[in-house]
Amino acid sequence: MSSFRQVIHSPFNNILKEYNVCSIGSFSHVIQVAHVSKPVITDPIQYTIDDITRNYKNPLSVDQICKQFLISSRQFQRKFKKASGMTYTKMLQDIRIHESCSLLLDTSWSVQTIALEVGIHDMKYFYRIFKERCGLTPHEFRFNACSNIQ
Repeated sequence: MSSFRQVIHSPFNNILKEYNVCSIGSFSHVIQVAHVSKPVITDPIQYTIDDITRNYKNPLSVDQICKQFLISSRQFQRKFKKASGMTYTKMLQDIRIHESCSLLLDTSWSVQTIALEVGIHDMKYFYRIFKERCGLTPHEFRFNACSNIQ
């Protein structure tokens, strides 16, 4: 019994097709196995920004990103700040606070529920960063927004 493998990459559909051809005597059969190619990620900063924008509740940690891209934490933080103008933590906080403002305006959920919904589990921390970013507590923000509507 002899066998060989033929690999064909199709540039049109990003699928790698692998054919295993097995021969037994004069009988041959072909087994096709398709693998979806993973996209090659070359920019760890853009990847990170996309990740924290989509997954702000539970984003990748800086350590996870650094391991994935084989980059030191210090180098990643420098590159991130240079590219975005802010630190990873500040961007994550801003995205979470922005989303919490939307939830305060659009829902009647409690502040604690909103904090949990945006991925912040420490209420003291949530109140502190909300007030730093918005200049008001979450309750004041909701009250002022509601009084401006009436």
